[in-house]
Parts: sequence; C-alpha cells; structure tokens
Amino acid sequence: MAAHPSIQIGTVPKDTPAVWVAPPVLKKDTVAPPVELSSLSDESSLSMLELEKEHGDQLRVAANKATTFYAITGSHERASPDYQRVDTRRSLTATEQPAKLSPTVYTILQLVCRTRALGLATKDLGALTGYDPRSIHYQITQLLDLGLL
Repeated sequence: MAAHPSIQIGTVPKDTPAVWVAPPVLKKDTVAPPVELSSLSDESSLSMLELEKEHGDQLRVAANKATTFYAITGSHERASPDYQRVDTRRSLTATEQPAKLSPTVYTILQLVCRTRALGLATKDLGALTGYDPRSIHYQITQLLDLGLL
C-alpha cells in the first residue's frame, strides 16, 4: 500500500482533526493552513501494526489531495463543464478547483462523506466548522446544484 504513488503514510501533530476545515471567507487570516504529513523514514521496513504501535494516534494513511478530490466528487467534469481533468498523481492547485467548489464547500463535502449513510445535521456541521448556519445552507445548496449530495 505504501508503495502506491497516491498513498502517503506519515504523522501529524497531536490533536490534529481528521479533516482540515477551510477558514470562512470573512476569517481568512484566522486559521492555519492544512497540516502536511511528516514522512516516516521507516515506513517500508515496518508493518502497519508496528507503525501504529510506535506512532499511535498521530499515524495517518492518506491519499493525496487529487486522488481524494476525484474519489469524493466522482468526476472532475461534474463540478464544472469547462474543468480540465488533472493528473491524479499530483495535488490540485487553487486555480484548478472548480468555481463552485470553494474550499469551504469542499470542507462540507468531505465532512458529509466521512459520515457515509449516517449523514450529518446542519447544526453539527456548524459545530465542527465554526461556519455561520446561513453559510452552511448556501454551501449545501452548492453541493446539491453540483449533484454531489
């Protein structure tokens, strides 16, 4: 698994949330950028159980950003008709994000996808993200318009 080019194994600082929450548009300067995984030098020589025992809750196995984006949206073209398919072996740049899929809308999509069939109440999204409830309604509408919810 670690040999796959879209999979990363590493650690994050203690108490790092499972999903990075994009800052609300009005509070851009108040939130730190997404946490990057710190690579492990011994990842190929140890089993997953050994890595988990050594690094505990800070161990993460993650797909790269482009692969995750493609997996939860289903298709880049569904988000915007003029959106060009990107190489899934590299991360998306800010200019490659579809216009309606802003960082805050994408955060909502990631959180909803993590709950799968259980779903997530709007008030819970507000508690998790700190977004204004009216803003969450708009973001959910954007995801519905894109066919992602």
